[in-house]
Amino acid sequence: MTATPTGVATYLFRPHVDEYHLLLLRRAAPRFFGLWFPVVGFVSPGESVEDAAVREIREETGLEPELLYREQPEPVMSEVGLLIQIFVGYVRAGCSVQLNHEHSEYEWVAPATALKRLSLVEQREALERIRTRFLLDSPPEELRVYGSGGSSNKAHH
Repeated sequence: MTATPTGVATYLFRPHVDEYHLLLLRRAAPRFFGLWFPVVGFVSPGESVEDAAVREIREETGLEPELLYREQPEPVMSEVGLLIQIFVGYVRAGCSVQLNHEHSEYEWVAPATALKRLSLVEQREALERIRTRFLLDSPPEELRVYGSGGSSNKAHH
């Protein structure tokens, strides 16, 4: 049996012209100050990892995900020693981000740009997996945990 993850990280995408852009948040909190991250947070006692991911998206960005997938079935051990469940989320084009106190700024960027900005190796590795499995192909339906619809919500190449 897999241990319960203590944290979540969600790579949140929105449509942009003929590709998807990733939301990056610049940390304002003391830990990792000034570094660019996806949406991250901790799982509260009694909370599922899926609920934690949706809560963190809402708290940190004010956004409502239309679709949410596990990036892979099992969580991963992070560089900082936390067991993290990674998610891939999608929001609608034109949505408005409302940052909370944990971040100083945000930017929607192409995945290639995000790879240069993400500070942790594990973040870049996750984004590479996501590019292959979610952005260049239809997301695996067996990993969907939130939202309805399917490929009609995605514009594939």
